Amino acid sequence: MDKAQLQEAIAQGMPLAQQYEKLDRKYGSANKPEFISFIILFILLALISSENRMLVGFIYAIVFRVLFAVPILNLVYAGYLKLVGKIFFFTKQRQLLSELKEVLQTFEKTTNLPDTYCNTEILNKFTYYLNHHLADNLKECALRLHDEIKHQEVLDEIDDMRDELRREMKDFNDRTNDSTINRY
Repeated sequence: MDKAQLQEAIAQGMPLAQQYEKLDRKYGSANKPEFISFIILFILLALISSENRMLVGFIYAIVFRVLFAVPILNLVYAGYLKLVGKIFFFTKQRQLLSELKEVLQTFEKTTNLPDTYCNTEILNKFTYYLNHHLADNLKECALRLHDEIKHQEVLDEIDDMRDELRREMKDFNDRTNDSTINRY
């Protein structure tokens, strides 16, 4: 695929990639009712406390429920939610999944690009490479993207090492300062 064909494919694929990302966010949020329900359950347990007339009793009741009752009830409630969630959200998830697959197929047919490139960030990078004469075809764009990803991974590893070294230096300085203070 030459430069002009790739630019045309990117132009056609960008709206499809945006649609895919929007559907993917919906699909990811369609199966998260447990967290909200757990918070509501915790608030209800705290409010229904019979010991809430006295502050110490109320605090004791909350601590007791957090340590013992809430985890047990949460297990039971999570099982109930999964059952209810599967019943109510199953059709929505299945519909979203089929829409996601349909968008990917449309992307592949329309652009003649692999579905792994159905991502606005990747398509924007390809456009950048083409517009700034860093690449002239799909293969060069893919290689440049791969190199950029590997480069970012190396930079992330260096940042992690730098953070670890800073923590070690801080610990060392704290220990030497403590030993210096203890001498006098």
